[in-house]
Amino acid sequence: MNFLGKQPKQTSTRFLNYKTDRRMWQRIPANFPLVFLNEAQQEFPGKISNISAGGLCFLTKNPPSMGEFIICYVEKIGRISGTVVRRQNHLVCVRADTAASKRDKLADLLTYIANKDKYQLDEARRAPRESTGQTGRTIVETEDGRICRCMITDMSFVGAALTTKDARPLIGEVVKVGQQRGRIARYFDKDGFAVDFTRK
Repeated sequence: MNFLGKQPKQTSTRFLNYKTDRRMWQRIPANFPLVFLNEAQQEFPGKISNISAGGLCFLTKNPPSMGEFIICYVEKIGRISGTVVRRQNHLVCVRADTAASKRDKLADLLTYIANKDKYQLDEARRAPRESTGQTGRTIVETEDGRICRCMITDMSFVGAALTTKDARPLIGEVVKVGQQRGRIARYFDKDGFAVDFTRK
């Protein structure tokens, strides 16, 4: 499948290195749910079709426009932002607009996800995060005032992992963890969720 299809006559630097990116990053099939935020700050759900460190394709009933910049919050993956480079019916393809270091980390994560069942990999074998060492109880508050009593299982300068017996905030929702603002990036296990402090 051609990720880009026919490019429009007017193109930007976002598209120039696409062929190189496609050779560099291997795409894997997936069916993770996601929510995406369009340029009008509207949120819509979708489901991943395939994903790589260079971009992703997903299905949605509310496809954004060609060339539109969107922010996706993918379950098990986290935040991926980029430009819509293909739209066909309900299929949308996005070229990721991320730094090289983040692409490398995403490639490692996707490799792990693709191989963890096949090779029975343990979650603990993944590279450790640069943790602040902070754990303990905290309150997570949503923008509409809902309170979630949580236990911090890991926290770094860019995010936190928490568990709760209360209803988890929605993926993509803006929250406060103590005094730190962030956005819900993904769910894990039955009662866990991750907060991205880099997107507020």
